[in-house]
Amino acid sequence: MKKLFLTIFFLSIILSVTAQNENKGIEFHSISFSPLNVYFSDRDSGFGMNLDVSFNTGQHIFKVYAGGASEFGINLGGESINDSFAEYNILYGRELKIKKWFGIDFFAGVGSFNFTYDKGSSTESKNNVIGFPLQSEIRFNTGRIFSLGVQLHSNINSATTIYQPGIFLQWKL
Repeated sequence: MKKLFLTIFFLSIILSVTAQNENKGIEFHSISFSPLNVYFSDRDSGFGMNLDVSFNTGQHIFKVYAGGASEFGINLGGESINDSFAEYNILYGRELKIKKWFGIDFFAGVGSFNFTYDKGSSTESKNNVIGFPLQSEIRFNTGRIFSLGVQLHSNINSATTIYQPGIFLQWKL
């Protein structure tokens, strides 16, 4: 699934460059980085981060998203449990510009969700489960290129549904 994700990512860049030279159909929209997220699921929580690259055609925004997180726990007795996940998604969305300095973005998509449940000697892993991500961003534009805000991300899947709020930094080049 990682190879498929990388192939789609590089094809989208090539198509973007070609489209920009010919008819301005698909354009580079932005790159976003979330350096610190907190995630919650039905049985654990932890810290994570993500990165995405967005392209647009008119008001339609397409996002290639990669993220991951791991449980952070202090064990005072018994076996240690360390859950982690990685997700690779393609999302579609729109941005709602409320003011020149303030906006809200909404996205939904599909992707691969790899969840690993590790409890000492036994490891339960659900690889390549299909996930359905939902994401919204409350964005504050600090200038022409840079924005920062709060990202609310969730991934609904059969392994474990996660909820992931955090901050993000966005550059529109």
